[in-house]
Amino acid sequence: MKKETFFDYLLGSDETGKGEWYGPLVATCMSLNPNELEEFRLMGVRDSKSIKKDVLLKMADEIIKKKPIYRSRILMPETYNKMYAEFQKEGKNLNELLAWAHTASIKDVLELIKYERVQVVIDKFDVEKTYERLTGIDKSKVEVIQKSKGETEIPVAAASIIAKRAFETSVDELNKKYQINLRSQKPEDIDPSILPFVAKIHFRNVKKYIH
Repeated sequence: MKKETFFDYLLGSDETGKGEWYGPLVATCMSLNPNELEEFRLMGVRDSKSIKKDVLLKMADEIIKKKPIYRSRILMPETYNKMYAEFQKEGKNLNELLAWAHTASIKDVLELIKYERVQVVIDKFDVEKTYERLTGIDKSKVEVIQKSKGETEIPVAAASIIAKRAFETSVDELNKKYQINLRSQKPEDIDPSILPFVAKIHFRNVKKYIH
């Protein structure tokens, strides 16, 4: 018997956009039952960082067609910048914002599934702050694991693929709306009045061009 059969669902949480000066921050939680987990293994689901963009987008479409239960928190730049400023005022850092986004998507998914035993794997970034944000979850039913290189776990890898798809789609929308190309342009090439709507303004290479 595989360990997965001990759980009704295995959840994986991952984020993307943290390191890019442009576009949103996306945190996704993916929920898979043991049968779905095996299907995703056979599909070749793996860490999004190891997949070329065109292949990743096709794999994301395949994942969505299978209708797994997942939820994403997509913080577009305008929202991200407001939240980041609010967190800073409270003496909190980027890891606090990441913990909020991860745990919000995890709680969203837990509300959608019926379970007696669930395992949640989070791609580790700040153990203490993440656990603080997970208050209110029934720990007798939910086992939480924060793991370095969490994308080696299928649910986390699937979450990373869906998060990356959401990021790329959002960047395409911003490019179209503002008639720019965030993937090739630099902050200094963009109208400063637009930057708060397309970029994370606390990034050093962006901040100096905000008037």
